[in-house]
Parts: sequence; C-alpha cells; structure tokens
Amino acid sequence: MASQGLSIITSLLPYLRETVRRRTPQSPTLQDFDRVKRIYQQYQSEIHTKLVSIMSERVKIHVLNLKAQDWEAARTSEEAGGKYYMETLCKETTVLHKVLSKHLPKEVLVGIMTPVFEDYRVRLGDGFRDVVVRSEGAKERFALPYPTITTYFLSPVLIWK
Repeated sequence: MASQGLSIITSLLPYLRETVRRRTPQSPTLQDFDRVKRIYQQYQSEIHTKLVSIMSERVKIHVLNLKAQDWEAARTSEEAGGKYYMETLCKETTVLHKVLSKHLPKEVLVGIMTPVFEDYRVRLGDGFRDVVVRSEGAKERFALPYPTITTYFLSPVLIWK
C-alpha cells in the first residue's frame, strides 16, 4: 500500500509542478518538485528492496532447516520430514504474491518477484548441493520437496512469460 501511495504521488507531481510553473514562472520551488519526486521514487525502490530482502531471509532460514534435516532417519509424519520446510516457504511466497498482485501493477510485481525467485534458485541450489544423502530411503525423502517446488514456483514464472 505504501508503494502504491508513493506511486500515485510520484505520478501527480509533474502535473502539480506544471501548474505551479504556469502560475509563477520564476518560482524557485520548481526544483523542489523534481527533488521530492526523486526522493519518493527512491523510497518506493527501498520498499521493494526490503520485500526482496525479507523473502531472502526467509529462504535463508529454510535452507538452514534443509541442511539441518537428518535425511537418514525414518520419518513418521510429513511435518517431521523434508517436505514441511518447503511447503512453508511456498506458502509464504504465495501469500506475498497474492497481496502484491492485488495492489501493484504487473510490471512492478514482476520486478519484485523476479529477484525473489532468482535468490531462491541460488540459495536452494546451494542448499541442495550441500546436503549429503547415503541411503535409498534418504534419497527418497530428499526428493519429496521437488513436486512442491514445481507446483508453487514454476506456475507463476510460466504465467509471466
């Protein structure tokens, strides 16, 4: 909502500046309109960067959980298994996407979600490479998150293209 509010103000500022210029051509405040517009655009960019950073921290925590899993131990419930951390990450990302898609234009949404997914790709890839599995049962448990990743993450990417 803050980003949307800043976007509205930023889009109105050139019209306000032009109105002031017509009324008082020699006004020193005209430069202030440009400065304020730049500041608001910078704030908006910082909000988007903060969203990416929050999701980056979330995936970092989930990768630590991935690495901390004892893949060799047999599981009795899904929550105890490897799928739980991935489902949580997928749900968090889905909530972010749903909220942003309601309030932001598609271009801005893609501008936020693309770095989020790129960070996921890098961090999850590193996390999966660092995990060592030895037994067949561990390999099967380790493979559980892949359908979850495909279901949640590939569908938004395909929609944008």
